[in-house]
Amino acid sequence: MPNESDPFASSSSQNVETNKNNLRQAAEDLRSTAESKARDLRAAAEAKAQEFRSAAEAKAQEFRSAAEAKAGEFKEKAGEYYGQARVRAEEYYSEARERARTWQDDGEVYVRQNPLRALLIAIGAGFLMGTMFRR
Repeated sequence: MPNESDPFASSSSQNVETNKNNLRQAAEDLRSTAESKARDLRAAAEAKAQEFRSAAEAKAQEFRSAAEAKAGEFKEKAGEYYGQARVRAEEYYSEARERARTWQDDGEVYVRQNPLRALLIAIGAGFLMGTMFRR
């Protein structure tokens, strides 16, 4: 065991304590530097994540606007096609109505000119239809 009065032992013990204190201080400095760097990295990561979210939201809004514009175009074209189809349908209806009137008028003229023949044709048609639907 070293003698307490030995200057070398006292100096060595002091050096060990100083080294321990220096190592503790270095470890504490390293820990606080690591914590600071971790906070900085976390803040940078959060900033990048927020930047990414903002960019994604902007892209989503851009996509939404483009989709709404296309939907508006489709709606407009559908309205045009509907209008064209309606005009055509009205034309076809008018033509069919006119043809029906013409047939009716021609039928009335035929019946007035040939009443007996028209009556026999009507009786024959009624008889045929009656036998067909009876079965």
